[in-house]
Amino acid sequence: MSPMYVGDRPEDEQAAQRVGVRFQWAWEWIEQYQEAIAPNLTEAR
Repeated sequence: MSPMYVGDRPEDEQAAQRVGVRFQWAWEWIEQYQEAIAPNLTEAR
């Protein structure tokens, strides 16, 4: 598994490019994983 930089600003994307890691926008990451995370958050309350 390779590292990935998750961020919400153009500067974050540029930082990922500078160090040579994959970048994903924060809102895309949240959409991708919220279904897997949401049940756990509901149970914790």
